[in-house]
Amino acid sequence: MIKIKPNIEHKSVCPKCLSRLTINDILWQGIHVCAKSHCVKCKIDYIEDLKIAQAMLADFKVDVNNKLLYGPEYSKSWFGKSLCESLINPSFDINIEFTIEQIKSSRNAIIINCIDFLYGHCLTKFLSTQYYLKNYPDFSIILIIPKFLRWMVPDGVAEIWTVNIPLNKALNYYPELDKKIKEQCQRFNTIYVAKAFYFRQMSDINFFTKIPRHNLKNKNYRLTFIWREDRYWFRNTFPILILKRLKLHKLILKLQNWKIKYLFKKIHESLPDAKLTIAGLGQSTSFPSWIDDKRVVKFDKKTERKICKIYSKSRLVIGVHGSNMMLPSAHAGMVIDLMPDDRWSNLTQDVIYHNEEILDYGIITWKYHYFPIDISSFSLAHIVKILITNITGALSRSKIMTPNSDKKIIY
Repeated sequence: MIKIKPNIEHKSVCPKCLSRLTINDILWQGIHVCAKSHCVKCKIDYIEDLKIAQAMLADFKVDVNNKLLYGPEYSKSWFGKSLCESLINPSFDINIEFTIEQIKSSRNAIIINCIDFLYGHCLTKFLSTQYYLKNYPDFSIILIIPKFLRWMVPDGVAEIWTVNIPLNKALNYYPELDKKIKEQCQRFNTIYVAKAFYFRQMSDINFFTKIPRHNLKNKNYRLTFIWREDRYWFRNTFPILILKRLKLHKLILKLQNWKIKYLFKKIHESLPDAKLTIAGLGQSTSFPSWIDDKRVVKFDKKTERKICKIYSKSRLVIGVHGSNMMLPSAHAGMVIDLMPDDRWSNLTQDVIYHNEEILDYGIITWKYHYFPIDISSFSLAHIVKILITNITGALSRSKIMTPNSDKKIIY
């Protein structure tokens, strides 16, 4: 955590002269929580990242007056440049709605900022709430969240600050948001900002969704494919690239529909008792009645809860890599993640693990699987059969290491 009140615990140097910078104030950019700093020697004002979330790996400084950006090259394109541009050109295109829910009162607070332009980033920062509630019981835990996370806020949070900034505008800097957050911060004697570095492990997803994980001992179970309409179950081969260029989106989805039906047909031949389900966002194309179609047109509180119950009943979920796999992986018994060629460097980032699993290689090996996106339906069906018929015995032979083990999870 980083203290920002009554004093700002942030040290930094000028990128030009390497002199120690004077820290003057905090600026709530949105995704970024920044310090305002000044170099006495160079007479330059900077706005720079506090090292929280992604900025722990790549923090940036912006010389706003001279429109200069300082920071690592590998994150400049998506993380640094957007910060610089937003500070130079503040946004006023939406009326900022900032809803305050006060559940508990305290003069000492930890703020978890969950604003981001990617759903998966918002969610993983949000999941750190459990860690801070458990380890800092004397502090008020305050969440700054987009509206779509409100339904998952767990018990124990002191305050919920909900903002109406959509994902596609979350890279912007809204001075009105900065003003509203600072007004609320005046109520506290001590404030820390949580580092919340993209948590993807927890004790139990039920803590957030109030929906239990899949029980592998259940006799009845589903096998669920997670439908996605913007990242297909196809490798970018020449024919697919041509269809994309010609904007024949519907034809690609029809081909994807056919692949899923063939996959489910082969699975049904070997696992006739499994309920076969298609779930996810978008209802393009149709499926036969023997496939339980649970897709939705949009996600809201009602549909999110309903679909998480589907995941919870799923012995296995299958889907193309992306944030669409996060809540399914947190609730289901097992996961098969289909990896596009350009996503292998993001391996595991769309999967939510539970603490006992990351302490046991046997569980990890049997429950989480990553395959190239061009795997055939026939091969995938064969793998599903092996996993389903062997998972219970495999896990019973695997020694589950508890948090009391000599191995520790370091946050």
